[in-house]
Amino acid sequence: DSVWAMAWDPRGFLWVGAGFGLFRLAEKGGVWSATAEYIPGWPKGPGQVFCVSVGADGGVWVAAVEGLGYWDGRAWQTLGKDQGLEDPVLMSVAALGPQSAWFSYRNIKVLSRAGLKDGHLAVLETYRDPHPLANNPITSLKLDSTGALWMGTSLGVKRWDGRQLERFGRDWGLPGEDCAQNALWIDPNGDAWAGLSVGIGHYHLAADPG
Repeated sequence: DSVWAMAWDPRGFLWVGAGFGLFRLAEKGGVWSATAEYIPGWPKGPGQVFCVSVGADGGVWVAAVEGLGYWDGRAWQTLGKDQGLEDPVLMSVAALGPQSAWFSYRNIKVLSRAGLKDGHLAVLETYRDPHPLANNPITSLKLDSTGALWMGTSLGVKRWDGRQLERFGRDWGLPGEDCAQNALWIDPNGDAWAGLSVGIGHYHLAADPG
């Protein structure tokens, strides 16, 4: 089956999300082994996993067909439609921290933020179409070192710093504007890479005139 997501965990292993579940890959003596991760409350434990994001605080966020999962290093908590999600199938997630993350849906144009409220996972903030943050399907999410949120969408790449929203498209040099699923990466120097249906775009922070 397909591998949909990978995320390195500073505890020394690799999270892998696939079409048949979530796994931890660990290396010992030059040999890698995979252990299936069961998330309590999800019947398939999970099924398809589309994105995994590890926060600076060590929290692990999972976007899957069953909803949103969060692991604080000790136990899992989950969010589904019965707990406030607008659709059960998520597309992407980006750890915001501490104990908070942005996430997007696969089937609807909505951007939301989840976090702990009275110790329980909850939806804290939501933007819906036609709001500019959610007026296009969001296929990927990443945060840069300044805390700005980058979004791969069906109409280019967007960057939001909490005040100003910018959109990058063909006029900025992208070869196209249809961003691929979870194909967004931010380099430590602030450069961004976006995978598209027709190629790849590379944003050079040093060349941005502002």
